[in-house]
Amino acid sequence: MTAGGGRIPANIWIRAGKDYYYSRGQAPDGTARLARLSRPPHGKTVYVIDPTGTLAAEKLPFELLGSAKACLILALLALVLIPATLGRDQDPIMAKVLIPIAVGLLFLAAYLCQTAHLYPHDAISRAEAEWAAAQAEAEAQREAAARAAENNARQAAQTNQWLAAIWAQNAAAQHHLDPNADAWRPYGQSPPL
Repeated sequence: MTAGGGRIPANIWIRAGKDYYYSRGQAPDGTARLARLSRPPHGKTVYVIDPTGTLAAEKLPFELLGSAKACLILALLALVLIPATLGRDQDPIMAKVLIPIAVGLLFLAAYLCQTAHLYPHDAISRAEAEWAAAQAEAEAQREAAARAAENNARQAAQTNQWLAAIWAQNAAAQHHLDPNADAWRPYGQSPPL
């Protein structure tokens, strides 16, 4: 793609023969991340790969897609039909609210119809996303295991302290009852023989 085997440029449109591709750059394994477009990216600068392998830039003329044209026609119809259907007996505020909402939503739909095909999702990016999700899940499991081990160690230490306190209270009570008797601790006789 690039001269001298350099990095593959990202976020550009490429034409190879009659096919158009969107370049997402270089994958971690060094391959090009190209996603094939369903239609030409009208109004964008396209890099053409000739048979020698060099890139040449060309600007495609802007062309409004059919679905975007349909949304714009519906927006114009909304400008005319909403006031006509509400008539004189309706609240005028309703028309002042409905017209901008309807026209705005249709303009947004026209924009999305015109630009949605320009940034396709390729299989490589999905695979990378799945790999990243698997790595994040494995890291979360490792962190959870480390936290569980810390909690278990902390609880074991607290349990040992609690048992030592109980044994100390028991020994103090027995010593109070019979000062000459030996006291038994968790690890044997106290004082040792």
